[in-house]
Amino acid sequence: IALYFLTRKKPPAGAKRPPCDGMGDPNMDGWVIQADIDLTEQFVLGTVIPSDEQFRRADVNGDGMVNMGDVIRMERYLAGLDSTFPVCGA
Repeated sequence: IALYFLTRKKPPAGAKRPPCDGMGDPNMDGWVIQADIDLTEQFVLGTVIPSDEQFRRADVNGDGMVNMGDVIRMERYLAGLDSTFPVCGA
């Protein structure tokens, strides 16, 4: 048990846990952080091609696409304006 506490990483500043099933965490580090938003923007711009799992995690509004609507939802979640994502249900 002591080893667990010694090796457990602290969350990045401003990090939030994904509200459901890894949603909002396309970099798959266990946290929703600015890096996830930046990565999703790169998906939208086409500068990075997401894996199937990254795509699933970035599509937080559940419309089957990764677009700026997802980026805005992630920003709102990280800022504390929304408590979950549409894909997670109410």
